[in-house]
Amino acid sequence: MEFLLTATTTFAGTLLALGFIEVTAENLAVWNSGHVSGYFWNIEPDPNGSEAERLAFDLAGTPLARSDMELCRIVERN
Repeated sequence: MEFLLTATTTFAGTLLALGFIEVTAENLAVWNSGHVSGYFWNIEPDPNGSEAERLAFDLAGTPLARSDMELCRIVERN
């Protein structure tokens, strides 16, 4: 009886610990992806700016040429 109780308690504890680790990892992944996407996609295009701003200017083209399809072509090209 003691063995069954110990085995059941160990199994339940392991499941809870693994569940906690899984949920924590998912929450951290969501937070990191939101933080990183905001960091990389908020670069304003500037032909005289930093290297990242010049690259954004080269990829974006003129403001009138921007559309969803243009963004898809930029992403596919890289």
